[in-house]
Amino acid sequence: MDHSMKKIVWQRFAAILICLSFMLSLFACSKEDNAVGVSDASSDTESEQTPEIVDIDTEGKLVLALNGECKVTIVTAEFATDHEQKAATRVYNKFKNLVGSTPEIKDDFISDGQSHDDDTLEILVGDTSYTQSQTTISSLRYGDYAIKVVGNKIVLCGMSPEGTVKACSEFVSLMTRNSKNKSILLDKDLNVSGEVLPFANDLPVYDTASAQRPLVNDTGDGCMAITVYGTSPQEMSDYRQKLESNGYMPYDSRQLGKDTSSIYAQYTNEKYTVTVLYTNHNTAARLLIEPLTNTGLPVKSADSYTPVGEDPFIMQLGVTAVDDPISNGMSYIARLADGSFIVYDGGMDDTLSQSKQYNRQNARRILEMIKQYGNKNSDGKYVIAAWVITHGHTDHIGAFEAFVEAAYEDEVNIERVICNLPSDEQIAKSDEDTELGSKMSSYRSLLRQAKNEGAVIHKAHAGQVFKLRDATLEVMYTYDLYCDKEITLFNNTSVVTRLTLGGQTVMITGDMQGDAADAMIDIYGNTMAADFISVPHHGWFAGGTRQFYELVAPKYVFWPIGEGRQAEVVAWNVHKYFFDNNLKIWYANNKTTIVYLPYSGSGDVVVDNVTYS
Repeated sequence: MDHSMKKIVWQRFAAILICLSFMLSLFACSKEDNAVGVSDASSDTESEQTPEIVDIDTEGKLVLALNGECKVTIVTAEFATDHEQKAATRVYNKFKNLVGSTPEIKDDFISDGQSHDDDTLEILVGDTSYTQSQTTISSLRYGDYAIKVVGNKIVLCGMSPEGTVKACSEFVSLMTRNSKNKSILLDKDLNVSGEVLPFANDLPVYDTASAQRPLVNDTGDGCMAITVYGTSPQEMSDYRQKLESNGYMPYDSRQLGKDTSSIYAQYTNEKYTVTVLYTNHNTAARLLIEPLTNTGLPVKSADSYTPVGEDPFIMQLGVTAVDDPISNGMSYIARLADGSFIVYDGGMDDTLSQSKQYNRQNARRILEMIKQYGNKNSDGKYVIAAWVITHGHTDHIGAFEAFVEAAYEDEVNIERVICNLPSDEQIAKSDEDTELGSKMSSYRSLLRQAKNEGAVIHKAHAGQVFKLRDATLEVMYTYDLYCDKEITLFNNTSVVTRLTLGGQTVMITGDMQGDAADAMIDIYGNTMAADFISVPHHGWFAGGTRQFYELVAPKYVFWPIGEGRQAEVVAWNVHKYFFDNNLKIWYANNKTTIVYLPYSGSGDVVVDNVTYS
């Protein structure tokens, strides 16, 4: 290359450098104008720059980061919930954005014989095993959260997972306000607290000699559960008196199951209803508080009604028009003395059809059965006294969804819906979390729509009893019985009920599986006997157990299964009880089965389904 050419190249290169230098100076000015409270996007770019060393007065401060270097470790509880882990990750990411480097993050596990180092600067997220966390949490009310400096520990916690999430969110804002020059300093006497679940604080504190701290959980639909282990019948009795002295009036109560010490009771004041459950087999008390605006009270005495002179019945609907492995999902209809109905579930998995044609078809089938066998009220409408949704799987709730969306309220009045949908926090680690979160949101919108159309929405709890005309509906099991644990199998959120009608009892089990069966065995023993049973989870996997069936001791079996794989399921060993005892079984098989009550072995009607468009 000759000399003139080299000169041109260097001139061009110099021009590029000048342009780059100018652009960088503009960018630096822009960043300087937004040094505090910057957005995450701009902070990411800033973190790539080499920090300028700035003299900072750290006297009397906790130094979380200094000139781009993190000085703190984030510690989470070994058994933190998914939401708490995500909240800790947001704190971690905020360090990266504000400082340009990241702290170490670990859990609180230590081996036997070891102890935590009190001298290390750490952020403790949630219910860690550190003394500083335990002391701070024990000072909170049920609905509170706290951010507190205790020695060299910054405690972010709440009495509930929601409280911990709120503490982390507030701490992220606090870090932003106290960051400058890639440094974060906090006052050593920092102590911030507040309410995240205000109505949980309306509950008086449960006094117990147990060393175990109460657990607080959001169970969905504005219901908070406080669980106390290691308590006693006397402590529960004392708490019930404490509720009354705090302005709560008794609404209903009864012995719960086989043990005279296990109880269900419900209280109300002008704003809230409180359900208390004590189960003696595991010495556990559960306090469930929810606003009266969110849930209706169980019907303690039947409204007046006029019998129409027709026998009550229980109907099993095969609610699809195809031979699929499960057939109908599950749907049952009980006719009451006045020609009104109790409807259970109904639907099919809409993944079989993008247009949800089966859900619409099943809703139409329920409508036509009600019109064929029911009686209109004084308003000229047919009446569903209660629609019970066992759980939020589409093959159980799908027909209800289509029924409401089809605007059948012009022909049918739904008086109440009985269900118990868990919270997002509870299902975060379920076996189907990826799809259930959005579905729960849409189902809650659906319930609000039904409420706007006149239905009372009841959050079901074990121990409740509804008197509906000549029927008695007992809630035997809901997920509240172990709501302090995360859901690993969504089927165990099923609401299990026993219906007494026509002098006989029918146990509708939804998709309950082994854990739920074990809980019912522990609580009820042979006091949960029923004449009829619906086979749990269509007979798939460990729905029921041999011991469960022996205690229920049914005479007749409704089996919500289709012909496609029926032979495979009925052969499973867990179902031998039915065949060893030669029980009468009705398979759904895309048919409609009507059993008039009381039933003594004859008079049932089984017909092929009509296919509706």
